[in-house]
Amino acid sequence: MTIIHQLIRLYNSLPPGNTYRNLISILLENIDRVPLSSLEEMSEICCCSTITINRLLKKINCSSFRAFKDEIRNILYGYEKFNRPLPYGALSAADMEGSYLSFLTAQLHELPLRLKPGVIDAACAAIHQAGDIHIYCEYATGHSKQQFQMDLMLHGKHVDAFSEIHEQIQDAQKLSASSIVIATSSTILQYYPTHLMLMKDIHIRNIPTIIIAPYATPKAEKYAGYLLEYPGSETAMDNYMVDIIFNFLCITYRAKYID
Repeated sequence: MTIIHQLIRLYNSLPPGNTYRNLISILLENIDRVPLSSLEEMSEICCCSTITINRLLKKINCSSFRAFKDEIRNILYGYEKFNRPLPYGALSAADMEGSYLSFLTAQLHELPLRLKPGVIDAACAAIHQAGDIHIYCEYATGHSKQQFQMDLMLHGKHVDAFSEIHEQIQDAQKLSASSIVIATSSTILQYYPTHLMLMKDIHIRNIPTIIIAPYATPKAEKYAGYLLEYPGSETAMDNYMVDIIFNFLCITYRAKYID
């Protein structure tokens, strides 16, 4: 995990309007200026005191602004390289159970059959046109979601991510015509009925939605402007499928609008 991912994690844990949340947003929008700026210059860019920046760095266990600059410099120079691969270490087939490997292979072969042609491109175009992006995932999606959120924020997009259903409901009240919602959906979610009502309400308000869901999830197609389906198994494998789809979004968005 890079120091930028630590900033994203802290950002997601803070309420809207929080001083440090706002500071992280400004830092990410001006990330390319960090290696070239002094602490005083960065405080002017962020419209805050040097003390506030140092306190933020302390929250992510960074020893100094100089150390922060060095880490950001290393990330920016190697950014394209570390963004591209799937965020999983290589595993030897000998370390896996044969049945698990066969199941994984079958899921991966089926995935392209579930994703409709062009839907990833269309979803990324809608995200690019949106003024603000809201990610609703009721479980702790891994590196891929954070990577995509980071890409969007580095590109100047306003992105909020919420995992708790009550936070999603509260955030949905602030959605506007310029918003877009990216949500994961599954009947095995603890609060699926409440989640379904939330998606219905957002759909009725004509707010664009991208729903990531297992194949044939009830109502998913009805409430989704862009439906990204994967083979559902009701196992931990579903988490991997969601991460892969976030990787597709991440790579496609970078290729079309950032690189």
